[in-house]
Amino acid sequence: MTSRTTWPSVPAHERMDEAIALHEPDVGDRERVLGSDDPAPMNLAARPRVVYQQMERPLEAIALHERALADRERVLGTDHPDTMISRYDLAVMYQHMERMDEAIALHERTLADRERVLGSDDLDTDLSRDELAVAYVDMASGRSRLSL
Repeated sequence: MTSRTTWPSVPAHERMDEAIALHEPDVGDRERVLGSDDPAPMNLAARPRVVYQQMERPLEAIALHERALADRERVLGTDHPDTMISRYDLAVMYQHMERMDEAIALHERTLADRERVLGSDDLDTDLSRDELAVAYVDMASGRSRLSL
């Protein structure tokens, strides 16, 4: 059996902290070797964001999402599909944290960009359209996913 079989017997937060400790130096090392403008460190930086989300540490996750979006906009440009994914991910995090004005603004921008760049029939465009609709409903009803 793999080492994963031992995880349920260990408190989840202990393993999550270990996961972050393993990912963060790798991101820093790759940035140092490849440079901060190389896409590889940016892609690798997604791993700690996901771990922070799973640990219910949204402020840390949001800070990493904001950095990822800024880096991707600077290096890849605003119309690159990876940049649009980062913008979408940050909008979802804002939505989870009930920062609805920021979430909706990012969802609207992402949808407009995806329609223009990818087309209205693209699956990512559909995803943006659906998530924006959810954000509108959440805002109108005064709730977010945290309160559902």
